[in-house]
Amino acid sequence: MLGVGLLVVAAGLSRNPVEASPPRSVTFIGTAEDCQVVGKVLFAGHVHVSAFQVSKARALKAHLDSMALIRLDVPDEHAAFVHMDSMYVKLESMLAGTKALARGTSAVNGTFTLTFPPVDSVLVVGYQPQEDQDFYYSSKVMTGQASRSFVLDMSRGGCGFPPS
Repeated sequence: MLGVGLLVVAAGLSRNPVEASPPRSVTFIGTAEDCQVVGKVLFAGHVHVSAFQVSKARALKAHLDSMALIRLDVPDEHAAFVHMDSMYVKLESMLAGTKALARGTSAVNGTFTLTFPPVDSVLVVGYQPQEDQDFYYSSKVMTGQASRSFVLDMSRGGCGFPPS
């Protein structure tokens, strides 16, 4: 009887628990891309990139959603520009003050890598203060359960890149 019990315990232990468990870390390999002419890729180097757990960065996500609604091509462009400028300044402050899963900076060729523990959803935000281009930022929400490669479209749709 003892032999049967040991055989059952041994059979239970022989299963590989690593196969059933989630990965210990997830790696996002990204490329920050932009364009000077629609359809022609320009890699965006020196972009500050951060990954946030969506459930812990709801205020940041809501702020980005609000920024996406602002139109600068309105009759009172000056007022719209001032409003967007204040929101961009707040975005930079929120990015610095919100706990990130990972942070990095894109290389000259636009590539970056972010590694963090697996989570349900990840908000990736990239930005770079520039003198010649106002409000240079982009964001993307993705699942955070598996490693992946993706493009962070710094033109926010202006270049016509296919979704990744």
